[in-house]
Amino acid sequence: MDGQALAPLDGASEAVVADEGAEEPLDATRPPDAAPPLRVLFVGNSFTYVNDLPAVVRALGAATAGAAVEVDSVVRGGAFLTNHLLTTGARDRIAGGGFGAVVLQGQSAETLTDPSSFAVAAGQLAGAARDGGARTVWFATWALRWPALDRVAVVTRDIERAYQDAARANGGVVARVGAAWHLALTEQPGVALHADDGSHPSPAGTLLAACVLLQALTGQTPRVPDPPPLGLSRATASALCALAPRVLCNEGMGLCDGGCVDLASDPNRCGACDAVCPGVEPCQRGRCGCAAGLTPCARTACVNALADTANCGACGTRCPTGGVCQSGRCRCPDAAPYSERDPALRGALGPACLTPGEGAISECTAAVHRYCRALDCFSSGFGPTPVPGFAYSAVCVAGDVRTISYTSLRALVPACDGRAERIGPSCNTAISRYCASTGAVSGFGPVASAGDEVTVTCLPRAVIVRTTFEALRCGPAMAGLGCSQAISFLCNAMGHVSGFGPVETAGSSVDVVCVDP
Repeated sequence: MDGQALAPLDGASEAVVADEGAEEPLDATRPPDAAPPLRVLFVGNSFTYVNDLPAVVRALGAATAGAAVEVDSVVRGGAFLTNHLLTTGARDRIAGGGFGAVVLQGQSAETLTDPSSFAVAAGQLAGAARDGGARTVWFATWALRWPALDRVAVVTRDIERAYQDAARANGGVVARVGAAWHLALTEQPGVALHADDGSHPSPAGTLLAACVLLQALTGQTPRVPDPPPLGLSRATASALCALAPRVLCNEGMGLCDGGCVDLASDPNRCGACDAVCPGVEPCQRGRCGCAAGLTPCARTACVNALADTANCGACGTRCPTGGVCQSGRCRCPDAAPYSERDPALRGALGPACLTPGEGAISECTAAVHRYCRALDCFSSGFGPTPVPGFAYSAVCVAGDVRTISYTSLRALVPACDGRAERIGPSCNTAISRYCASTGAVSGFGPVASAGDEVTVTCLPRAVIVRTTFEALRCGPAMAGLGCSQAISFLCNAMGHVSGFGPVETAGSSVDVVCVDP
């Protein structure tokens, strides 16, 4: 380490506050700048003060037109961002103003072992920077030395992700130092970036970090002064610094015309800045066009036009709400299930459905009917009655909605008189018999009622299934409640969408109705 002692990364050394602003640069005369130097405060630990990283950044800035910087530091060996928030005085220095940018560098494993504390401290320090009129540059550090490069890549991404999250939450730009190190380890394996301890930076590692930081701070591609800092050869220093522009953009992005673009999905820059996808072909994973069997739509997506309800048969051909796309043609099914997990259905059911009882059954039935009628493909629907411990669901159907009277139903089943029973087993049977008399298979309801008037739904296509209460594991006394769930399960097991009933009973024998799509 050129005679410089390394402070332990996680040690408890005293705070080091170094004002670098008055020192001479390490390189030759700085080129003239149109603007005054950017004042930068570095907040970090030994990853920052080993090899005097701020001074190296200043030297690079002195050699790069439009990138002059003055530097100052608040550093302590092993410091977490939480330490800088609470004990090193960094927060007050930041908030005191006078800096154009603040570089925040956390402890090497802080983002991995204590991400919550890192996020809190990052937010507080970034807030202090805003209060002081400075922008934040997040110093995303490198992984420790591992024999396997794939392990280095994983740890580097995990560390950077925390800094990217901090930047999204608090503003600022991420200096992807760790990503640049990984590039160098891959492409220049003969250059040692780590010191002998496998943690701290060698002079080459500090030079590479400084190049990335200067570019993040000023937006300028750094130039290496002559002679290069830290005793490095010009060839090594130049090769390392050339990596900085390559990590200016996040992983998966490319630098085109001074801006970061998604080379994986941008059809105007697909895989490369000058690669434009022809016609309406989208860009998928950096390649133009779609996989076999998929159709390009509006240069933005590849769709299966044989099954996509938003692009059925052709781009932009949307099926009716509740419809399906089969072989490139829209079709409305006879029945389709909808889960209570759908917020629209959950809102339609309302709180009244949470309490078992006839009132809740009536409310839920009417609510499901209204919900299904609002869909293009369906005219009505039914759902399991509320049973504690079960989720609700609805089955929407393409049926024939009819309005009749309880007087008519009472003539079919006397117990369904609209007074003693307005909804329940007797009315189930009466409605089914009424619908059968019109040529339908069966029916359900009431889906609405007012006085003697009752609205029911008849199904021209359905399947009557004969079973027993024993097979359903429910009894006549439970026919309005638990049997609804049992019937749904039975119909599912037989390959149908769902079902309802009983619509006829004779002793333990019962008829239920199953519906298909």
